[in-house]
Amino acid sequence: MTSETTNRESTALERIAAPAQASHPSTPARRRTQRLLMPELRLLIEGREHVAADWSLGGFQIETYAGALRAGDDFPVAAVGPVDGTLMPVGIHARALRRGEDALAAQFIELDDRAFDALDALMRRRQRYLASLAATARAVA
Repeated sequence: MTSETTNRESTALERIAAPAQASHPSTPARRRTQRLLMPELRLLIEGREHVAADWSLGGFQIETYAGALRAGDDFPVAAVGPVDGTLMPVGIHARALRRGEDALAAQFIELDDRAFDALDALMRRRQRYLASLAATARAVA
């Protein structure tokens, strides 16, 4: 395998971030679920569409948020979907964890069956895509 192929494969696989590692052995990791770094998820919040900068089955982060939510606020997510597809109405209860000037990080508190199925399908779609990238990289080598 050439180093170029290895680098291409590594780059593709690095787009999925592992759960955050604790900086100190006695400090637990903050993230319990694997997050996706590639923006694949659109969310309908407060009547506006947003694209998640990263997301997991545990929550999401939006880097271009200009709404009224503040850390600690609970809110509904009315619909989710892929960036290039249709939004599906869902029942998600979420909580804002952090709020920056233009960013919002939130945790999913409760997902209805439809929401879980939609997020799970999007997660699997991304995993299949990355597996196909890795297979292509190996075939080219």
